[in-house]
Amino acid sequence: MKPIVVVGSINMDLVCETEHHPEPGQTVMGTSFAPNPGGKGANQAVAVARLRSPSILLGAVGDDSFGHELCTTLESYGVTTSHLHQAKGSFIALADGAGHKIGAFPADAVDTTAAGDALHGAFAVSLMRGSSVEESGRFASAAVSVTRKGAQSSLAGVDEVQFLLDRMETE
Repeated sequence: MKPIVVVGSINMDLVCETEHHPEPGQTVMGTSFAPNPGGKGANQAVAVARLRSPSILLGAVGDDSFGHELCTTLESYGVTTSHLHQAKGSFIALADGAGHKIGAFPADAVDTTAAGDALHGAFAVSLMRGSSVEESGRFASAAVSVTRKGAQSSLAGVDEVQFLLDRMETE
């Protein structure tokens, strides 16, 4: 199978959850803090790799400890990182913990950070496997990532997607 090449961002999300978004000038206490590998490009490349398709990521990654961890994490998912450029930079994300029901498959959302990336990655994988646009849309909507916290760590594997598709067909 030909690889899917993703061009996009790679960053370490530093996520501090709070009870509510702070107002301008307000300080709020965080309820949790966690570094999570992320970035739209990285998340989409991982979504492709977790669905057992060849994935190559083009982009830039920091030359610091986060950058090294990001490369290691991407490689652990099977993403080819040999074309990444080392650069300097950082990104901070805030989440308020609000959940929503989204997509064709009902889900109690915990974290929607990688929802679009999961959808795009799964849609591309399904198209590359020869499925129709309609079939690819259904496959992609079953690649639910919102039921777990994190970006790349929340992305579904092919077995989970197939399980959900099979379950929805029998209901």
